[in-house]
Amino acid sequence: MKKIALVLFASMLFVLGACSSNDDNDNNTSTEENQDETSDDENAIDNEDETEDQADNNSGDKAKDDSEDGEKASTNELADFPEYETLVNEIDVDTLEAKIETDNQNKRVILYADDSGEKQYKSIFVKKKDRLKIIHFDDDGQIFNEVIK
Repeated sequence: MKKIALVLFASMLFVLGACSSNDDNDNNTSTEENQDETSDDENAIDNEDETEDQADNNSGDKAKDDSEDGEKASTNELADFPEYETLVNEIDVDTLEAKIETDNQNKRVILYADDSGEKQYKSIFVKKKDRLKIIHFDDDGQIFNEVIK
């Protein structure tokens, strides 16, 4: 009888010990994941921009605008943006139709299409770093990538 009680007691300790050590691993993993997510968020802008640049360079043939998600921008609206002067120097914005694809606290993406609706250029302005990237959808690819101001 004492042997059975001893075996049951030992197995209960083993099960409880395994459960408690498993919770500690989950908490450590959770903390590590949170730290990884924080560092990932800091690098997300750069990585996202590089991914977009690569995708744009690889899909230069697909220059037609298939979606109407962004809003069209007038020249007056564009003139208020800090990157406008550089855009005027690099591309002919007066003959192109600008459509703001993304404008949030981190970055602004504007697509420039010709009269037939074909995308010609894409500008990506990273606001926190004041970095402007301009991509030409033809064979030129990225034509500008500098910090402005």
